[in-house]
Amino acid sequence: MRPVTTQRLEAFSDGVVAILITVMVFDLKLPEGSMLQGQLTLLGPLLLKLGVYALSFLMLAIMWVNHHHLLHQIKAANHGLLWYNLHLLFWMSLVPLAAHLVGHHPWSWLATGAYGLIFAACAQSFSLLRRYATRLQLMHEHLSPVNMQQRLRKNRLTIGLYLLAALAGVWSVYLSYALYLLLPALYFLPEKTTQPPTHLS
Repeated sequence: MRPVTTQRLEAFSDGVVAILITVMVFDLKLPEGSMLQGQLTLLGPLLLKLGVYALSFLMLAIMWVNHHHLLHQIKAANHGLLWYNLHLLFWMSLVPLAAHLVGHHPWSWLATGAYGLIFAACAQSFSLLRRYATRLQLMHEHLSPVNMQQRLRKNRLTIGLYLLAALAGVWSVYLSYALYLLLPALYFLPEKTTQPPTHLS
């Protein structure tokens, strides 16, 4: 199959991410009549959902930034790359479902577990996408062996923390939430490479 540019691939992916964020916003609804009746305590569930939305939005934003950097490093897309990208978008499309589950059932270990598993699948699928592009030499530049090892370690750490957070809810959902808050923070830690940061992937 003749290689194609990544512009259409990036445009499609950007559109999917924009739709996912919009779908998550639709889940934020004010309790009917709560403001008029002065029942401010009913706003608690809304604030919790808002927190889940903000965390999920941040995680999606980091994945989008990483995806943007990756596609700009790729010279051309082939048939396999298109399917690896669709595989990533499939798992990302489940993020609104994960956010909905946690927003409506914040103290359920099944909900917090599903949240972590979905994000772990997103991270793994992004890793597969990048490895495919690297293996088939579709990149403009190649990472040095040292940088490649650093990237692999961070990928494994990220996926491992997602899985740990998913399992931790069986003992304490608070521990799961602490790990979920830690994961985006890792993205902003400085790296000793010349490549764009790619945590959470």
